[in-house]
Amino acid sequence: MQLKRVVVLLGLALMGAAPAWADSPACRPWQAQLANTTDAAALKALRAKAAPGGLCSDLVKAIDNRLSAPPATVPKAKPAPAPTPAAAAVDRCAPARAEWPMMERPTTGLGVVQNYRRRLPASCATLIDLADARIRELTPPPAAATPAPCTFCPEVVEIPGGSFTMGSPASEPGRDSDEAQKQVSVARFFAGKHEVTWDQWNACVADDGCSALQDDGFGGGRHPVTKVSWDETRQYTRWLTRKTGRTWRLLTEAEWEYAARARTTGAYWWGPTASHEYANYGAETCCEGLASGVDRWVNTSPAGQFDANGFGLHDMHGNVWEWVEDCYEQACSYRVVRGGSWGNDPQNLRAAIRNRSTPTGRSSDLGFRVARTP
Repeated sequence: MQLKRVVVLLGLALMGAAPAWADSPACRPWQAQLANTTDAAALKALRAKAAPGGLCSDLVKAIDNRLSAPPATVPKAKPAPAPTPAAAAVDRCAPARAEWPMMERPTTGLGVVQNYRRRLPASCATLIDLADARIRELTPPPAAATPAPCTFCPEVVEIPGGSFTMGSPASEPGRDSDEAQKQVSVARFFAGKHEVTWDQWNACVADDGCSALQDDGFGGGRHPVTKVSWDETRQYTRWLTRKTGRTWRLLTEAEWEYAARARTTGAYWWGPTASHEYANYGAETCCEGLASGVDRWVNTSPAGQFDANGFGLHDMHGNVWEWVEDCYEQACSYRVVRGGSWGNDPQNLRAAIRNRSTPTGRSSDLGFRVARTP
């Protein structure tokens, strides 16, 4: 009979049910403690209290059963299945992810990051967020762009002062002998965001400030004005100065290259290799226009069709050569032109390339950009 009672109590204890105690009533406080005790040390302490005298033998046995029961185990979660080779091959973001570190370099311009952002698949959400944040970081604040003081004035962008290495290294492909490197410092100034357009030039003509020019047949309007001589660019800057009360002029040659490079050091602001994704220029060998990729124009393209460089300037490479203030040589029989044009090969598109024309020279690939003193 005693053995049967022990078996029943043991079964109830293992099932988690409250046992029917046969012990002395003096054991009841300890019995109540057992119901709320799971810690082994506490169970042993409780047994030490109940064991003496044999009055609480059922309680002692229940405690012993509890202590000898195996600890409860929690089933382990099954590991997630490894991706199959087919699933791993579908990672369309891998090439863009490998390219991202270049987007974070201090020398990478705004236009390069914008082009990277356009190429991202919609599924690359993390890279899209990173690229958008980088674009916001590189975009000049609104305060940096000075609103045009009049409806007919070119829009200008503030160019911060600084120092840079003017010219090209001996290792640069296409380098000419007149591109010796030197350190140059440039003061803060404002530069035209775009090359001067036919609309802007014709506003000056209508106000009797400028001479009428021969149409180049490339579309007029927002296309850059061409067939304009260095002497005639002076008509335009003097007219702007009279109309606005502020001093307008051509960029100096040093200002032009500093603005074109926008704190970069390569042949082009976007990198070492020419690309129709960033500029309007010609075939690989001189001299004819070529429409390719983003560059949809055989001749001039309207203002602002390509990404701006790090200073917010468009078309510093290609579209039209740009007159600058400087003489090419001491006698000043030639004036410098910079930047290359729609008909030039990549060699003549580089930031360091220098070309020249007489002050009265005209060409369908020659225009200009203006500067304004602060």
